[in-house]
Amino acid sequence: WPLDELTAADQALLAGMAQTFASAPGDTIISEGGHPNALLLIEQGAARVEVRGREVATLGPGSLVGEMSFASGDPASATVVVTEPARVARVPAADVVACEADNPGFSARLYRSIARIVGERLQRQHQRWFDDDAALDELPVFTDGFEELRAAALPAVVEHAIERYERVGDARRAFLWRWAWHGIRNTQLSVVPERWREHVDATKLLAVVVNVLFDDLADVPGRELEFQASIDRLMNVSAPPSGADIDGPYFQLLFELWQQIEDRARELPGWEHHRLLWRFDYEQVFSAMRYVVLTRRYPGLDNLTEHRAYLPHSMNIMVFATLDLMAASDPRDGNSTDIGLVREIAWHAQALTQIANMVVTWRREVPERDFSSRVFVLAVDRGILTRDELATLPAEDVIARIDASGVEQRLLEELRAHRRRVAEVTARGTAIDLEHYERGMNQVLAMGLAARGLL
Repeated sequence: WPLDELTAADQALLAGMAQTFASAPGDTIISEGGHPNALLLIEQGAARVEVRGREVATLGPGSLVGEMSFASGDPASATVVVTEPARVARVPAADVVACEADNPGFSARLYRSIARIVGERLQRQHQRWFDDDAALDELPVFTDGFEELRAAALPAVVEHAIERYERVGDARRAFLWRWAWHGIRNTQLSVVPERWREHVDATKLLAVVVNVLFDDLADVPGRELEFQASIDRLMNVSAPPSGADIDGPYFQLLFELWQQIEDRARELPGWEHHRLLWRFDYEQVFSAMRYVVLTRRYPGLDNLTEHRAYLPHSMNIMVFATLDLMAASDPRDGNSTDIGLVREIAWHAQALTQIANMVVTWRREVPERDFSSRVFVLAVDRGILTRDELATLPAEDVIARIDASGVEQRLLEELRAHRRRVAEVTARGTAIDLEHYERGMNQVLAMGLAARGLL
């Protein structure tokens, strides 16, 4: 069996469980949507792989079959049809589970081996996406280069805020701020006049610093009252929760930066026209932050539907779109006809950057036991891991199971669905150059997908 992690004893154990059968050309050994509940190996012969009736691959001797369904428990994502007389070995999943008690570590080594094979296949698939002209429309390539990004100069007002943050907050890579700056500058709406462009973008980056301050606070167990009290103060709630200590330099910086952001927004010509929208957008940002805090306090609360609605990564994109609209010379004319389109595209841009962030960062979060990413929510939702296993299994075993399950691929399918909707909405714009925004969004998406190991 082509499974590198298995010991000689593991190989003998697997061979002993295998049930070998002959198969003729035209036989279907796995059906798309079915539950094979087994790991198969083509020992002799050949087969083709079909997805929705279209051939996508061919298999020869030594090829594993059904490994992703075996690892995840999900229905098979493809049909496998024999094309040459074949001999196939089949290992039932139930037999693997049953032998674990007498052979500790066997299933973990088996899953890691499968994960390696799936990971290598996905890596090759990713490369084909980037090499194929048609696929470039789905997953754009980052071409600016990270060295140029690292060298970018930030506005003085933001540099000052970052210096103050570094004295009271967690250490953050300088790359993070420049990564955010690059994305902000690429997604500014075309309605922003030249005189306001730098002002608006600097205000957005200050908002990122505030988000990071909240994110750091949300990561500290036992600070839920301070977290809520800080939000209440920013939103002018008259009766914040009692018992919260929101004095000290950390909270002073948070509140001062918030006031600075609001003062800068008030300078824009469309503040009065859009300030209710500004408030609404920030209420959504804070609701998303609260959701993460609540799922850490009540781990069983997290679920796939609410996670898609409330995950806070990139929630500021909606705020940023509103700031751009505030900067328009006359906010009551022109852009009002496209404001709904702008917000729909911004919502999908938000989802796209969330997914890119999750795809590139989830592995480094496993040793930290930070399971807020949708990667883990999907894994639990699909039975790949239980919440107890996330909390107790070694990090390498958690990573191996998720790698073998195809969860990343499912997230990328979500990403494509969001991009298709963006293209549909962009085509309807009349008063605002939505194609300009879409191009910038694609650049940010590409940058996010390319940032594995940097964020």
